[in-house]
Amino acid sequence: MKRLIFIVILLSICLLPTVPEAAPKVYPVKRVFGFRQSTLANAPAFQKWVASRSAAGEMREARSILSKEFEAQFKKTFGSLSADNITDVNKHEVLVASLHLLRASEYTVPKIGFSEVSMPITLSIIITNPATGEALYSFTKTAYATTRVVKTNGGNKEVLSQELPSQNAGSQEQLLAAERNAQEAEEDREMFVNARPSDQEQAQMIANSGANYQALVASLLEEAKAGYNPSNIEIKIADIWKGFYILDKGSKFGIVKGDNITDASGNELTVVHAAENYAVAQSLLGKVDRDRKFFKYSTGSAAGQFNKPRVLTMHEGWRDPILREISYIFDSQVPKESAFTLLPVNEHFTRLLHCVAQDTYAGKYETTNQRAMPNYLIKFSATKPRFYTISEEGKFSQHIYEQSVVGELLDRQGRVLFSAVGTDRIEDENVAGMVFAVKDRLEILLKNATVQLAKQFSNAIKFSRFELPVTGIDGKVIEIKDKSMDLRIGKDVVIYRNIGSIKGIATDVVVPLWQAAVVDVQNDTVKLNLIMKLTDEEISVSTDDLVIMDAVSAAGAANQSNTSIKYCTHERSQRGPLAIDDFEVVSRAYGYLSPYTLYNQDEDFTKKIRDAAKFGGFRDTLELNKTDTAGRCLLPVYRASRGEKGTDQTIINCDENGFCTDTIEIAVGYRLYINNERKGGSASKTKVTVKDCKRDVCAPVMQSELSKINRDLLKANIVQIIFKQGE
Repeated sequence: MKRLIFIVILLSICLLPTVPEAAPKVYPVKRVFGFRQSTLANAPAFQKWVASRSAAGEMREARSILSKEFEAQFKKTFGSLSADNITDVNKHEVLVASLHLLRASEYTVPKIGFSEVSMPITLSIIITNPATGEALYSFTKTAYATTRVVKTNGGNKEVLSQELPSQNAGSQEQLLAAERNAQEAEEDREMFVNARPSDQEQAQMIANSGANYQALVASLLEEAKAGYNPSNIEIKIADIWKGFYILDKGSKFGIVKGDNITDASGNELTVVHAAENYAVAQSLLGKVDRDRKFFKYSTGSAAGQFNKPRVLTMHEGWRDPILREISYIFDSQVPKESAFTLLPVNEHFTRLLHCVAQDTYAGKYETTNQRAMPNYLIKFSATKPRFYTISEEGKFSQHIYEQSVVGELLDRQGRVLFSAVGTDRIEDENVAGMVFAVKDRLEILLKNATVQLAKQFSNAIKFSRFELPVTGIDGKVIEIKDKSMDLRIGKDVVIYRNIGSIKGIATDVVVPLWQAAVVDVQNDTVKLNLIMKLTDEEISVSTDDLVIMDAVSAAGAANQSNTSIKYCTHERSQRGPLAIDDFEVVSRAYGYLSPYTLYNQDEDFTKKIRDAAKFGGFRDTLELNKTDTAGRCLLPVYRASRGEKGTDQTIINCDENGFCTDTIEIAVGYRLYINNERKGGSASKTKVTVKDCKRDVCAPVMQSELSKINRDLLKANIVQIIFKQGE
């Protein structure tokens, strides 16, 4: 009987929920991030609630109070897994958690007899390894607070044209018409029900937005606690070869190139090559004993994710609310099944370390700005939204919204490897004013366009791994055969050597020998210059060595010439009297289809991504804007005009009822230049006709049609461009 009782007790203990021994404690950072005026400006009720946390309405004090509340809730939820402090002794064994406000908004949905004010906020809890800069977990969630507004109040009407972003319209007439339509649309809504709440309703909105925030924090913390199950991977040094540490675990266990792994004493190794069963690492801070045991926290993701190339995206670094919103949406919409893994820059990382150092006894983390930079990054741009209203007597009016978002996948040199455009059009029927406000619809419009862009990236981009053998050696000049057909002059590569079998590792081991740069490309024959030895002693390259590299392939892209070009900046794209309002942005959507190797040398973007990477703890190895294109550049161009002579900007034929027909001749294509002299290109032209449009909306309707034709002509002509002699 006693034995039976003992067995029952033992089984009960085994069935109790347990936390894995390897799970490290987590320290809640005593700061909240993202609660600044620019983020809160679009959510006035929530902004007032945040300010009200301070008796004096002072935002700094309010953020401090929110930080203390988050810390208390975190400790309550995580219990024994929560760390009270970080010391110099445990600093490499404790992770940190931070709370981030990503988005806050407010919009009104008219209903019959009342309006609903919706107040969404998006929060994220990020759990980071401060010793390496790696974000192990990111729990993100959006919640909505809704308040019914039934009281109609008098007062000043909003001037909606102030809500609309300024537009690079084809003419002043288009801009004025859009403003008039927007104002009339808002007047319709106010006739139906004035969305401005009473004082009592305003107070209720503020209270609801605050309750929504508190419930979201509690929900996110529960989700974070449930999802927090890192395993502590123990990594041993199987051998040391010429200064490299051969590790007994590889990508099968989540070890990837660029990882920083540490031991209990804070010794650190950086992974420079990873295969399935092993990894090769080096020490940046002196020699490490072979008997040391290193570790890495793994989240238990599928092994297939680890071998994917990483693509860097930035958020706060854009310093532009639209591009920041695009980046957050894009990151959330790229599925795990994609051929690449997104690595968002946590631009708050440096500040986070500063907070930890200030509030604990951790001291300084030695790894700041030592994270390996991914080989790829994404650049976004967006057209200004187009809005107009089509109305007809006796019928409901329609509000039309259109916007495009362009994304470019670049390598570290700025080469355009893929590009695409996501476009959305929304048609809202205005039934007695029961319709979304313009500023609220623009938010949905941007999201839809970005979702479409993310789908294109996910579906079109593929990566392949190539092993390129060394075929010739002439001193410091190495010749290889490029089966990928992807190498370009100036690109850095690594030469590897197979050193055979090592005890404890199932396969042969390959280690890096030299960093080299491409200096000549002739079809599949590529010459490299040796730049820097990677071993602790100089080792001569042999024909048994090889280059290992990943190459991007995108649907529809053909093999490109080695001739390099960049986008021109010395001339404008517009050649005729009429403007196409979204051309400057959309014309960058098809660059990857060029028969020449195209580089995006945008100095403003370069500065922003460099700053973001620095604050994110990355080591700057970008080579943007450094490729010499020998004066060669590509200029997207268009000419749009009315009339056979192409000079008349004003003639639109209208009947006595005010319905018009407008015809525009358009030519779209690209010009190639060498040292600012035109040397070729490709273009085609067509006519675009809009019928039965009212005069005040003919301009935006025509712009919409021009945009569609423009995209088709750009895509058709980019593949036809060619340099011509003597032009």
